[in-house]
Amino acid sequence: MKVLIISQKEEQAAHIKKQVATLPITPIILEYEEVKKEISRHYPQIILLYEPKDQNYLALLPYLQKELPLGKVIYLMEKRDPIKSRDAHRAGVLDVLFLPEELDVLPEILQRAMESVRSGEHNERMGKRGQVFSIFSGKGGSGKSLLSAVLGQTFSLELSQKVLLIDLNLQYGGVETYLQLEAGRNLSDLTPVLEELNDVHIRNVTTVEPYSHLEVITSPSNMEQVNQITEYHVERILRSARLSYDIVLVDLPSHLNLLSYTALEEADQILYLLEPEISSLQILGKVLQQFQTVKIDPTGRFGLVLNPVSTFQDFRKTEVKEYFSFPIYAELREDRKGIQYLVNRGKMIRTTKRDRNLPLFARDVQKLAVTLHKQKDGGEK
Repeated sequence: MKVLIISQKEEQAAHIKKQVATLPITPIILEYEEVKKEISRHYPQIILLYEPKDQNYLALLPYLQKELPLGKVIYLMEKRDPIKSRDAHRAGVLDVLFLPEELDVLPEILQRAMESVRSGEHNERMGKRGQVFSIFSGKGGSGKSLLSAVLGQTFSLELSQKVLLIDLNLQYGGVETYLQLEAGRNLSDLTPVLEELNDVHIRNVTTVEPYSHLEVITSPSNMEQVNQITEYHVERILRSARLSYDIVLVDLPSHLNLLSYTALEEADQILYLLEPEISSLQILGKVLQQFQTVKIDPTGRFGLVLNPVSTFQDFRKTEVKEYFSFPIYAELREDRKGIQYLVNRGKMIRTTKRDRNLPLFARDVQKLAVTLHKQKDGGEK
């Protein structure tokens, strides 16, 4: 069970972590300022909110309750304050503890919180929370939109997943070309309902690909609408979509802006398309430097997809691994006679389940979908 410890002091968090080390939990430590950026990706079931002396963190409770409606909050205070304790209980916290004198009872309180989490329908909803895959590359023309389209269809057709594909290549788009979709409502149409966003609002602006029933939120082509899109759109849409879809795919532009930064932060997995040649490897190195600068942590959620792979390239999978230690999820073979032929003639790539005539590219994407699905199921267990 995931337990989030929110504390401004590293030694406080470490002390709490040590005290509950015998419990079957996965502790996550965040500072107060990091919570809004990281909360959705970690999605803890229990929160230990540690309030430092002379600071009031009760204002964070409504936000936590909004983002984690089924989460249990235990409020930790250094100084006894009956009024604040009463306010915390009224705000819906499970319990209030005064540290360090009540630190010994924390494991018992956590056990009670875990039992509360397990009861009712909590496990059912937590287990169905979808995963966000952000598809990214620092190099233009890497095939992000094509992969997003075919991967979305494959998840839906082969693995019976409910899939939402979001195109963040604003103004120029891309995925609708590969999926042969007519432009209709788009991302900007969600602006008036962002605060109360739910699955009904999202479905009202999606375009459904008829063969796989993949749902797509296209990007606006109108510059005025493009300028309306903010990182708040991305945050609200992804956090709401997690509750209604098994898989959320985000097709990102090659440059790192506030929208792509938000999508990368929210992602459970980042799929980075890499052409196995020297300039692409150099670009990936620069991307990782940028990640470090803006504090995007790729640890445990960053994987490479090699595209295209041919017999004439200088770099192979083993040589790429010498440069970067990230897992390689797939190798997408160069397929000019198959996939390129279909794309250039405006033909659909996927129309049926278990199609024996799939081009090489689509077969490789099938393998990638199965790999990601196994990881997803393993993570849920």
